[in-house]
Amino acid sequence: MARGVGRLLLIHALEAAARGGAAEVTVDADPHAESFYLECGAVRQGDIAAPVAGQPTRVRPQLAFSCTTTSRKA
Repeated sequence: MARGVGRLLLIHALEAAARGGAAEVTVDADPHAESFYLECGAVRQGDIAAPVAGQPTRVRPQLAFSCTTTSRKA
């Protein structure tokens, strides 16, 4: 963490998706990772139910990246 590896991997994945013709990449994120994805330019689309023992109402944020954005925050 905090070394830029995740950001580089995300950039690589988004560029590969764009080369493959994708218009958008959707991420069902861990709740603790949401701020990272938002800082990289994702837009929150909603929530996905993700209950676990002791947290029956837990949700994961669903985020989206545009593959057509020319300038990346990631």
